[in-house]
Amino acid sequence: LRLPLVLEKTDISSHVSSLVNAAFSKQLDGGAITLDVAPDLWASVDKMALDSMVLNLVDNALKYGKGSRVLIAVRAISHDQ
Repeated sequence: LRLPLVLEKTDISSHVSSLVNAAFSKQLDGGAITLDVAPDLWASVDKMALDSMVLNLVDNALKYGKGSRVLIAVRAISHDQ
């Protein structure tokens, strides 16, 4: 069953930072995770889908990274056509 996407204009920088801080505060404080987020990045996203993706990726990186530090970087990239 696929749920329909609900797109909302979202400050990705703030949203991802808040999400990671709430879900992984212990790992951030312990240095297992480094958060490097460029400011003021906006996009139309489905927040539930974004949350699920970010949480899954970070959880897997911690679980299978064999003790390596996890860097979460949020950046804008351009695609020249």
